[in-house]
Amino acid sequence: MLPNQKVSIVIPNYKDDKYLENTLKSLLSQTYKNIEIVLICDEPSEEKGKLIKKYLTKDNRIKYIKNDKKQGKFKARLNGIKEATGEYIAFLDTNTYASIDFYRSLIYKANETNADIVIGDIVFEKEDGDKTIYNLTQLPLKDIEGKECFLRYFEQAGLNPFWNKIWNKIYSRKIIEEALKEIDNLDITVEYTTEFVLSTLLFYYANKISRIDNDNVFCIEEDKKVVKEKLFENAEEVINTFSYMEDFLKREQLKDTLSDNLYNWKRYFYQDLIDCEVFVDNQSVGKVIEIQNCGNQYNLRIQNQKEKSFLYPFIHRFLKNVDILNKRI
Repeated sequence: MLPNQKVSIVIPNYKDDKYLENTLKSLLSQTYKNIEIVLICDEPSEEKGKLIKKYLTKDNRIKYIKNDKKQGKFKARLNGIKEATGEYIAFLDTNTYASIDFYRSLIYKANETNADIVIGDIVFEKEDGDKTIYNLTQLPLKDIEGKECFLRYFEQAGLNPFWNKIWNKIYSRKIIEEALKEIDNLDITVEYTTEFVLSTLLFYYANKISRIDNDNVFCIEEDKKVVKEKLFENAEEVINTFSYMEDFLKREQLKDTLSDNLYNWKRYFYQDLIDCEVFVDNQSVGKVIEIQNCGNQYNLRIQNQKEKSFLYPFIHRFLKNVDILNKRI
């Protein structure tokens, strides 16, 4: 008997109009037909509303949630999960789209292996259409079970998108529900760190992981400068998220085992500061060339125009007179 469990695909959207139609087209063209598309839009424009209405009349598998005020990607995904009725949950962003056989391959593998998470490959795409597969990140993966699921995920410390991107996978309803129980107790704001928080919890509750070959999600890459600016705007959230994660690992008796990996996750997040120009009192003092961990504080090593370098404290205590890329932090 062929698998026929419903897959609910949750898509948050806020002012990302450029590729939304491409994302929807890729889903409606899937060879696996038992899917549900849950589209959550914050403050949609009139033009976007017309586009969505067109697709709602085309296909009754689309659910549309309109928010007149911005809720953010984290809350949008949570609200999408609550609306979803599928036995498996997946996520896409509106700069991603799926190959035509993607969800059929994932659901067949889930049935074959009884895995809580099934992972597909990723192709990164430039705006000009050039596509890249990072072969070293698409690691050969046998089925993984038990505690090894979380350890393998956490040990890669954010460096491998195959593991830490949320949208190249399907997740069983069981682990989604477990993650939601933990999220209900969160007392921090989550937005910039959405993928890190959700992925960490979902891998923690997974009992088995499998993967597929040759089917993938395409991701149209963001401008690197935009990524850096988002880090500056959300630096305090990053700090609070890592504080929560340390408490979580301690509570689950994993802090000692994964302390080095947690440090590497921090470096992964802060790495976007490299090559950024630093301003003190509106005067450039040089560019960041290194991030150093000094006990409970991160320091920036800055190189000035005279090729001399010096350390500047950063992150765990904000400096009121420091700007990076002219963005106040």
